[in-house]
Formats: sequence, C-alpha cells, structure tokens
Amino acid sequence: MRSFLNSEFAISASMMCVPILDTKAYLEAFEKFNIEYLHMDIMDGEFVQNLSLAKDYPRFLRPHTRIPFDYHFMVLRPEEKMKWFDIQEGDIVSFHLESTYHPHRCVDLIKSRGAHAFIDINPGTPLNALDALIGELDGVNVMTVDPGFPGLTMIESTLDKVKKLRSMTDKIIETDGNMSYENIRRVREAGADMAVCGTSAIMRGSVSDIESNIIKTREASKNEIRK
Repeated sequence: MRSFLNSEFAISASMMCVPILDTKAYLEAFEKFNIEYLHMDIMDGEFVQNLSLAKDYPRFLRPHTRIPFDYHFMVLRPEEKMKWFDIQEGDIVSFHLESTYHPHRCVDLIKSRGAHAFIDINPGTPLNALDALIGELDGVNVMTVDPGFPGLTMIESTLDKVKKLRSMTDKIIETDGNMSYENIRRVREAGADMAVCGTSAIMRGSVSDIESNIIKTREASKNEIRK
C-alpha cells in the first residue's frame, strides 16, 4: 500500500511557505535532495479564513519541476472546485471530510485523474468518521493543527490520533501542521509515513539554509529516539 511513496518516510514541501522570488532556488534544492512531493495548500476563504494558491499557480509551476504535487483542498464543495485544477497522474489529492456532503464523488474524481485519493481530518474530527470511506482511500492526512495558517503549535492529542489510526489501517498516514524536527520524529514514531514540511523545518530561515534544513529533516525522520 505504501509502495508509491518510494521512500521510508516522505517529505511534502509546503509551497505556500516558499517566497515567490526564491521559487527557482527552492525547486532546485527539492530536486537535488529528492523531495517526494510539493504540497499545494488550496484555500477558498470559506472553509478556512484564508486564501492561498489559486488555480493558476500549480499550472504555471508544473513545467518547472518533475516532482509530483500533493494537493490539499481546504475548500467548501471540493467535488466542484477540484475540477478547476490540473490534477495529474501520480499526484496526491486530499480534501477535508468536514467540507462536503459528497466525499465519494471527490474520491471518484481524484481517481479518474489517476491520482492518489487522501482525506484530511481536522484535530476535532474523530477517527470513526472515516468508517464509510476508508476502504476507498489511499491515505489519510491527519491535521495536527487547525487548518488555515502556518506557524501554529501542534495539538498534542493528534499524536495519539496518529497512533490509533496506525493500529486501524495500513493506508498511508500523512501529518500536517507544525512539523518541526522534533515533531517529525514524534509522528514518525507514532506511525506516520509522510509529513508536510514548511517554516518549522525545511523553510526555516532563508533560502541559503534550505539544503542544511532538508538534511536535518531527513535525519529527524529516521524513526530513531534521540537521547
């Protein structure tokens, strides 16, 4: 089930955190260090109180990288809004369980594009809400903060949620929110397979820090308990 990640633990780089004028330098570093996915936070100002990465941004970015995209739709009615985007084979596409009455339509649309279907669940959403859908999914993105803005503190109870989910399924588990080096270690030990990394890890500091930050992030994800 985890074979399409092609790594023991995958990094999904948050493009929302990349300064627009430094995009080329960051992409070159992501390619050099084999970052597995580029995370695209799509926000509509309705489901979350923020706007981010309109439909043209991924389309313009695609010709400049070989890295597949990890779309995260924080929007109401994702079954309609996902159609606006250039979703391609091999991408990951996730949408929030809390954002639609028609989750099966979303899954069908994602799979029709040849992409991997994930669901996002907010910190306050119980795992049993996944019961009717989990069999059709490729993965679950466990939000470790309330969605909408970077730089928040991880909600501690979400670590137990990752552990419980790992005991329930062999689907890929992604984590998203305040993925610092220490928190990456913790979610990996809890059973996560990948993490969305932004200003808490690989985008800390300036563009000159990116290569050392990626190396530190890889080290943090090696599922070893440091003393």
